[in-house]
Amino acid sequence: NAQQAKFKDIKQGTILQLDASTQGQIYPMLLTVTSISDDELVFSYDIMGSMTGKFINSKANFEKGLRFNWDQPVSGEERKVPEDQTLLVISRTALKELKTNKKCTFNDQTLVLKDLAAGQELSVSGRQVDIIYAESEDGSTKYWILNNDAYPVLMKLTGNPIGIDLDVKEYK
Repeated sequence: NAQQAKFKDIKQGTILQLDASTQGQIYPMLLTVTSISDDELVFSYDIMGSMTGKFINSKANFEKGLRFNWDQPVSGEERKVPEDQTLLVISRTALKELKTNKKCTFNDQTLVLKDLAAGQELSVSGRQVDIIYAESEDGSTKYWILNNDAYPVLMKLTGNPIGIDLDVKEYK
């Protein structure tokens, strides 16, 4: 076993437990993939056991998304967002551009593909996660994106200009 295969699957029933941090507060969030196809990715969410709903990414979001939707969740909602926004994923178009051109524009920033420094790899639930790592041009915002062309889920985000950082703690 020279190198353990890195994990990058997203499928029906995949569970992501993440911490959303803002203004010094941490909000644990449990996301479960409840529907998945070429045309959509739906996460059911449970925030701190008190707020539930769904985040729905459509094919248009995956193809045309230019920025994340950071609107505060509303209990019971089934959130669909405008075509130029995404929920917890970057667009397939942005990921392809990042891989091809080593940079892309997303979330109102130019993201630059970077090599991960030793020790900066992402391990979740005891497994190495296959990620694409990018930084904003000035290096202040850092993105760890699941290296999955169909479902490029945001696994970790630090230095978000609007003040909400994310960190996936469990992935199964």
